[in-house]
Formats: sequence, C-alpha cells, structure tokens
Amino acid sequence: MKLMMRNNQDGAADAEVCKLLDSAGVYCKNYVRTTLFIAFIGSVLVTYNMYLVTEEITPMNLLPLKLSPPAPSSPQSMVFVAPFSSYSTKDGIEHQRSCKKTIVVKSRRNSDDVLGWEDQPFPELQVDDISNITALPNNDILCLQVGSTTGAVGLSNAPFLLGLNAVESILHLLENTLAERDLDVECEVIDRKSVIMSGWYPPTSPQVRERRSKNDNTGNHIWAFGATRMINPYTVEFKSASTDKDPVSAAVVASANALHMNFGTKGYEMMKNVVNSLTNWVRKHDRPTIVLGIGIQANFDVLEDIKSMKLAEHQVTFMNEVA
Repeated sequence: MKLMMRNNQDGAADAEVCKLLDSAGVYCKNYVRTTLFIAFIGSVLVTYNMYLVTEEITPMNLLPLKLSPPAPSSPQSMVFVAPFSSYSTKDGIEHQRSCKKTIVVKSRRNSDDVLGWEDQPFPELQVDDISNITALPNNDILCLQVGSTTGAVGLSNAPFLLGLNAVESILHLLENTLAERDLDVECEVIDRKSVIMSGWYPPTSPQVRERRSKNDNTGNHIWAFGATRMINPYTVEFKSASTDKDPVSAAVVASANALHMNFGTKGYEMMKNVVNSLTNWVRKHDRPTIVLGIGIQANFDVLEDIKSMKLAEHQVTFMNEVA
C-alpha cells in the first residue's frame, strides 16, 4: 500500500474526512489544506486529509490487531492506539522516539480513580516497532498517555498515524467516552519540548560506548542514566545545544557531588572548576534552568558544625545564575 501526498486547494479532503468521522459520530472541523491519496491495489481511491503518515506501510507489520472493549460499530473503534517504547535499539544503535503532541489522561487531584492503560477507550494495535507504521522525522505524531504507557494514535480504516490537526477531534472523542464511563479524569495536551542537559546520558551507539569506556566512574554513569530517564521521553526531545535559530525550551542540570565543602583540598579545587563551568554553561544558554539534582560533599569533621556551614562564593554564584 503506497501513500502519495499533494497539496489540496479546494478543500475536498476536508469534506471527505469529516464525512468519514461524522458517520461514526466523531466531532469534526475543517483542517489544513493538505490531502493524502491512499491507493489500495485492486480497490478504489480514497481521499483523506490532515494526517502525518509514512511513505509505505506493509500490512503484515500491522498484525495482530488486538481490539479492546469498544464494539466495532462505536465511534472510538474508528481510532487505534499503538503502544511503543520511546527508546529502542536497532543494529547496536539506540534511538529515542518522541511525540509532537501527547494527550495525557490523569485522575483529577481529589479523585479516588487510579487510571491504567486498560482504561483508555480505543482499540490497541500491537507492533514490534512503531517505525513500521511511520517514517516521519522524530515523529511528528499524536500520542495518548495513560499511566505509564504511551501509544501513537491512528485511524483504523487505513491504517495510518494521525498528526497534529487531529488533536481536537481525538480529544473531544476521548473526553466524551471517558465521561460516559463516569471516570473522574482530566485530559491535558502536552506539546513536545526540546531541552539541553548537563549530565545527559545520550542514546547508546558505538561512538557513545567509546566515550564512556574512557571514564571508569560507573557511579556517574548510573546517575546520568537515572537522571535522563526521569524526564518523560515521549514529551521531550534532547538536543546537544541551543541556538538562536533553534532555541530549546529549557536547560537541565543533573550533577553529582559538585558542591565540595572540603576547602583547600585537591578535590575542592577540581570541583570548583566544574561548578564554574556549570555557571558558564547556564549563562551561555540563558534558558529557564532546572536543577534536577546536585550533590554536596564534606568531611565528617566539617559536618560537626552544620549550622555554620556556608557555600563558597563560586557555589553561590552558580545558584544565583540558576535562580
């Protein structure tokens, strides 16, 4: 099955996709004038609109299709979700895959409802690799997150993944369906953010392995890995730098025991340089900065008089720069 794209000037695709969704009782509106022609061998030509898709889909890659509670004739059966892991490895190279927008379903603050993936209302499409149904660069796709599971959202009839212009329709359908189940929940649409991170644990590759092999401080590697994976990988794209043309949303600092209190020692002087480097890094990028974690280290004889302990001037400068 091939997917071919061309611009649509007359809005015909808007009417087609709205007719399809309206027939199932799904809220619809007019979208960006982009048409996708989906040609099926031995079948008719069907015209849709607004969806971000792959260049080619192999039907066998889309099996098996596991239908969750909705009946085939229900509006939500027109939509599928394909759970996937944000981090995946192929040929020894690890890749991070994120979502352009993510609809996060969660219980209201004072609610007793504890939501799990089984509470989401759409049929589930099981695939070994999400790249089998999308080849989009870093995934300009719409996702649904319930609990600890995230899935890409797609249209069952084709099937192909939905893009950004489907957010309102899917959100409307999702909220109505969950309300019918009398679940006290709220839905929030999260835009993907780009961040730079001091202490980032990048996806594994031969080059990254070589760099890590030159540092035998396993504890620091574990800390960097844990700090990186604390950040939701489905809603965040990690970048190596922030530029004027491509500024990031935020900077994140994840450091081990950078704040040394053993004044005058060799370790203190070394870590003073580290803290000064962090200060310059924060100042250079000049973005909202989050200190995910930072350690403080002192000898026991210093700890005997904790009340009198004070940060050194360069440490205070770093804190002020972050603030």
